[in-house]
Amino acid sequence: MIKERKTELVEGFRHSVPYINTHRGKTFVIMLGGEAIEHDNFFQHR
Repeated sequence: MIKERKTELVEGFRHSVPYINTHRGKTFVIMLGGEAIEHDNFFQHR
């Protein structure tokens, strides 16, 4: 299960590379849902 999640994460980054390269050096605003911020691990992995 963990390996599957890592694979999905890697695939997500691979698909976003062209977008990231197009906007290199610019400011990004990332919106997180309340569930992500309230999760116990949110502040442990900064």
